[in-house]
Amino acid sequence: MAAKPALQKMFAVFEKKYGGVCTFSEERPLDQLILLILAKGTNQQKAVDALNMLRQEFVDWNEVRVTALHDVDQAIAGLGTKALE
Repeated sequence: MAAKPALQKMFAVFEKKYGGVCTFSEERPLDQLILLILAKGTNQQKAVDALNMLRQEFVDWNEVRVTALHDVDQAIAGLGTKALE
């Protein structure tokens, strides 16, 4: 039972250094992954907004995959995301 306080202390250190746990309402694993990548450079709401913009701009994730990075970046410009840098 002594491990529980040690784990709590470890989690507190990680949370202080890396931030709290993010939870997203997306059910599809690929969308979850994309949100996590987008959230790396901004806050959670901007990541959700960027995901929605990508969904509107592109037909599917394969189109995003084969699109030049500059064009993907332009699609979410103005949201302050830094995940694509």
